[in-house]
Amino acid sequence: MEFIHDIIEKIVTNEQPATLAIIIEVEGSSYRKKGAWMLSMPDQPPIGLLSGGCLEQDIQAQSKTLYATQTMKKLVYDLSSEDDLGWGKGAGCNGEITVLLRDIDSSFRQAFTKMSSFLKIRKPVLYVQSLLDYNDFQLYTADQPSIFHELFTRPFSYANGIKMVKGQPYYYQMIWPKPHLYILGAGPDARPLTKLAALAGFSVHVFDWRKAYGQKHYFPDADSLTIGNLANLTNYTTFGELDFIILMTHDFQQDAQLLEQLQHTKLRYLGILGSKKRTKRLLKNNPLPNHLYTPVGLAIGAEGPTEIAISIVAELIAIQRGKII
Repeated sequence: MEFIHDIIEKIVTNEQPATLAIIIEVEGSSYRKKGAWMLSMPDQPPIGLLSGGCLEQDIQAQSKTLYATQTMKKLVYDLSSEDDLGWGKGAGCNGEITVLLRDIDSSFRQAFTKMSSFLKIRKPVLYVQSLLDYNDFQLYTADQPSIFHELFTRPFSYANGIKMVKGQPYYYQMIWPKPHLYILGAGPDARPLTKLAALAGFSVHVFDWRKAYGQKHYFPDADSLTIGNLANLTNYTTFGELDFIILMTHDFQQDAQLLEQLQHTKLRYLGILGSKKRTKRLLKNNPLPNHLYTPVGLAIGAEGPTEIAISIVAELIAIQRGKII
């Protein structure tokens, strides 16, 4: 998640030679799973990571032979070797990784420009690439009929794999819009949370009512920082089912008002900082809604703003990946 949107943006905005590498198959275990991307360009560090450093140098070397050729190739790496003859000085990952490496030409950039426009209006996109024909690739959205349409019926699916279509193998991957995290409350504990969430690939938006706390230099990684009445800001913002919200105002009355406004909004995640007992008081002892997470964060015994931020971001990633329902 944390690289794909950066790679798409780079493909769209940069016209110099480049290649895109995607892990399309894994047998056994590996550092990255199917669907991981890496973008290579001449004389620049790659964007993305396909392994713990075992494969990147070879993929960059292979990329030099593909720039501006309008071709692609499959690369198979056996990482199971435990001696120094294997990839990465005896990686011992006990897996075999297949990478599709393709040159990026103008038609591919045009297609990804379209993909970027869909993602910006919060539409997921399915990318489909023939493994035999470089020029045979397609983008699909939920309102376009295709043999892959059932993938759009799976809630928040990160489906990817290889499917045979009329006797030919195609790689497919669902690309979701960048997740948005809204943090309501800009206290000191929101600062490490904003930084870590941004590093994890979230577009972070911070709301607060205090100018002293809502300073840009406290939140350099936030995509937006808005100061004003929190109830009004919440009313004026259109939240969707892909969005994450965390209430961390440390103000009981404000949390109560915001929770009343938000508890029936269809969201991916609504979390409240504080104990479950406090949240029950906020809800006037009514039952906790299923989509409400309190206290926020995984139970790792976190103490202090940074550790608590780590536990919260870990929970957000688990929700995003479908590991917590």
